[in-house]
Amino acid sequence: MNRKTASAYFFLGLVLVSCVNPRVITGNGDEVKATSVLPVQITPSSGSYASVQALKLVTATPGATILYTFDSAPVPAAWMPYTAQIPIKRGMTIRAIAMLAGLENSPEARAVYKISNDPGSGAIPWNSSISYGTLIDPRDSKEYRTMQIGAQTWMAENLNFRSGGSFAYNGSADSATKYGLLYLWTPEGSSLCPVGWHVPTAEEWNFAITLAKYDQRGVGDFATINFKSTNGWISYDDANSGGVDAFGFRALPAGSYGPLSSGDIYATLGYSEVGYAGSFWTTSSRNDADGIAKKFDSYGVSNWYGSKSKYACSVRCIQN
Repeated sequence: MNRKTASAYFFLGLVLVSCVNPRVITGNGDEVKATSVLPVQITPSSGSYASVQALKLVTATPGATILYTFDSAPVPAAWMPYTAQIPIKRGMTIRAIAMLAGLENSPEARAVYKISNDPGSGAIPWNSSISYGTLIDPRDSKEYRTMQIGAQTWMAENLNFRSGGSFAYNGSADSATKYGLLYLWTPEGSSLCPVGWHVPTAEEWNFAITLAKYDQRGVGDFATINFKSTNGWISYDDANSGGVDAFGFRALPAGSYGPLSSGDIYATLGYSEVGYAGSFWTTSSRNDADGIAKKFDSYGVSNWYGSKSKYACSVRCIQN
C-alpha cells in the first residue's frame, strides 16, 4: 500500500469513526464523546407570519435522522422523516427530534406558528334571522345555541365537552372555543352528549338533509350551501366556498385528527383540513372497524368512512 492510498484509508477511517462516535468540544476546549444527538434547529422560528412559511430542520450531529410531526402524534416511531422543507400554510405547531444509532435521541424541539391569512382565523357570524334556542350542558355549564329543521332540534355549535378521546385542533384552546373539540367515534347510547341529547345516527343526518331540501328558507337543492357557515371556508383550489347558513346550523370547517395522507397513513397521526372540511361523526358503522361521518367540503356533503379508533371528527348533538 502506497502512502497516498494509506492516507486515504486513514481519512476514511476518521470519517467513519466520527459518524459512529460523534464528539463535541467542551467549554475548556476538550474533545469528548457525545452521548446524545444535538438538538434540531427549526427555521424560521416560532412567530406570526403574513404568508406561507417553508420550514427547515437541521441538527449538527453528522448522520442523524430528523423526524417531525404536527402537534400530538403519540410516539416518535410514528413520526415522519424530514427530507425537504415543510410548507406551513396555517396556524400549527411542529415538533421534531433527531436520532442516531448508539446515541440518545435529541431533546424535542418545538415551534408554534400563526399565519395571518389562515382561513381558520377571524370570527364566523351567526344568522341574525334565526331565533336560536339555548342549551346549557350541566356537566361543565357551557352554553350552546340550538336550531330546528322540521321537528328535529340540533345544536347550532360543535360539541366542546372535554372527555377521553377528545382533541383540540393543534392542541389550541382558542381552536376549541371556535370549532369545538374533535372526538373519536362513539357508539349509539354513549354519554358524550348532554342528558336528553345524543350523537345522531346516519339516518338522522340523512333525514335532516332531506328536510332541508323542502325548507323554504333554503337556497335550491344544495344541502352543503344551506348548512355551511357564511365564511371561514375555502375550497381545495383556495377559492372561497362559504355557504348561506339558511337554517342556522352553521357547519364549521373544523378539520379532523387522524392518519395523515403523506407517508404511511396508518402510522402517522396529525391534524388536517381546517378551513377546508368539516366532518361530523354519526353513531352508525360501515363495518366493525370504520364509522360513518358526514363530511362537508367544497365538493358537497357526503358519507365519509374512517377508523373508529384513529380518526377524531366534530360532533353535533341532536335532541332525543
